[in-house]
Amino acid sequence: MDNGSTDGTKDYLRDIVAVNPNYRLIDNPANVGFSAGNNQGAKAARGEYVFLLNNDVLVADGWLESMVSALERDERIGMVGPISNYISGRQQLALAGPAGSQEIPYNNDEGYYGFARTVRTANRGKVTPRRRIAGFAILIRKALYEELGGLDESFGSGNYEDDDLCLRVREKGYAIMVDECTFLHHFGSRTFAGNKIDYDASLKKNEKIFRAKWPEVDMDWLLEKDEPLAEVLERKSQEAIQLVSQGDLESGRRLCREVLLEDPTREAAVYGLGLIAHLEGDLREARNQYRRALSYNKEWTPVQQSLALLDMAEGDLKAAQQRLAQILEKDPHDLDARRLLGQTFLEGEQFEEGIGILRGILKDNPSDWQTHFILASLYAEVERTQDVKLHLEAVLAANPDHAQAREMLDKIIRNT
Repeated sequence: MDNGSTDGTKDYLRDIVAVNPNYRLIDNPANVGFSAGNNQGAKAARGEYVFLLNNDVLVADGWLESMVSALERDERIGMVGPISNYISGRQQLALAGPAGSQEIPYNNDEGYYGFARTVRTANRGKVTPRRRIAGFAILIRKALYEELGGLDESFGSGNYEDDDLCLRVREKGYAIMVDECTFLHHFGSRTFAGNKIDYDASLKKNEKIFRAKWPEVDMDWLLEKDEPLAEVLERKSQEAIQLVSQGDLESGRRLCREVLLEDPTREAAVYGLGLIAHLEGDLREARNQYRRALSYNKEWTPVQQSLALLDMAEGDLKAAQQRLAQILEKDPHDLDARRLLGQTFLEGEQFEEGIGILRGILKDNPSDWQTHFILASLYAEVERTQDVKLHLEAVLAANPDHAQAREMLDKIIRNT
């Protein structure tokens, strides 16, 4: 897309198009503005996605594949951006230079490519929700771009058209994400300088247009200056799971859905919906949500344990044991997994193995009241009163408010 350049760029682009039959050049005789130029290019594009990319960036190996992969994580993700060295908002990579400076740790192209590889390795697979991404590099589904009518051309040469687009994407119910493992070098404002456009004047003019269009929007909120959106959503996800554990399923469901509107890949909120379905007896939906949560975080142990509980509920003790064994292979000290594994053997009437696992837990953790209560309940079934009493006293020593243990112990005392 050439927007009326006069510096030899047209000839350069024509040479590239001549040897790449899948490339097309749109050659504007004059600069029609940033928004209009991008809209022209997007309209002519024939792919499923559109990438709006400024002319003053460097890209490294794997950048496009990674960003497409981030967009395809969920159908409710509408747009994806990269991180960078020079950009407004939270897409700017925090760089710890000498004496706390923000200097980039390279000074040439090769240095950039090496640094981009380092970032990709460090942040591999990390995708972060944002309320807004900058317009220097935006990947968006073409159908959504067309549905929105593209960039608002009233913003002319640039500034605030990206903020406007982000708000319209959010209004449609789509999330905006940043691919944290894709680092693009951005030189910044080269088009303004090259075309002798007064950047400050353009900024002020477009701010008035934006304010008239979005009078209720707080820019500090949009730019996440007070608190990153990811932290807000994680806190809400944990609140939702706590509500579910307290029995308030409807409030938990509402909060999980609220989170997933802004980050469809937030595994804790997906897990919360799985817990709700599980508690409501919809085991198929619970399994679907647990598997979805695992697709975003394969190492998250609580989901694996919940799937083991589902396996047990459906009578597949072997599957539950295999799942729990995998957890314990990674962390042999995981108490929840050890307890649950012991219970699978008890349910399968392999009492010696199950009791052996539970006693092993108490050998390592004598005050683990959950295991004491499991054994107390087991011994109560076979009327081993002294053993029941011993374990109930251990439960109440560690957890004095355990009502069921108190009731069972009082009954034993009354009957003796």
